[in-house]
Amino acid sequence: MNSFKLYLGTFLSIAVVASPAVAGSNSSTMVVSATVVENCTIAATPLAFGNVSPGSINFDSSATVALVCTPNADFDVLIGNGSNSSLGQRRLANLGSTEFIPYDLYMDAAHTQSWGNTVGTNTMAGVGGVSGIVNYTVYGRIPSTASPVGAGSYSDTVTVTVNF
Repeated sequence: MNSFKLYLGTFLSIAVVASPAVAGSNSSTMVVSATVVENCTIAATPLAFGNVSPGSINFDSSATVALVCTPNADFDVLIGNGSNSSLGQRRLANLGSTEFIPYDLYMDAAHTQSWGNTVGTNTMAGVGGVSGIVNYTVYGRIPSTASPVGAGSYSDTVTVTVNF
């Protein structure tokens, strides 16, 4: 019986020591939040017409504009007039002379909707969708009415912008 008392006494001592002493308790709430801001990144592939001889037929080519946006973000894609434009006409410039080849950029394969930089008029409006990934094709054309020019390398640089 003495061993039982010793065992019981040890157990009660451990139980008392293991119980935390609590004088009181209070609670509060904590607000946890995050803000997701709309964002879009943009990249454009080169549009290369290749070997051309202006003044005979239309020369067509295309490029891709790729967007990665916050899902469901609204945006507009704008394409500027380029470094060599004159009176609103985009032009490829010969790096070695003062000759130019006119060209245009379009939103459609039929070449009826010019792509420009006036929001609501000639830009591509869209929504990022669930994935936020959107690709557009830019259709380029050197018209058959372009005047013949000398041999050389012709180029232009246009700015492609996404407003979101």
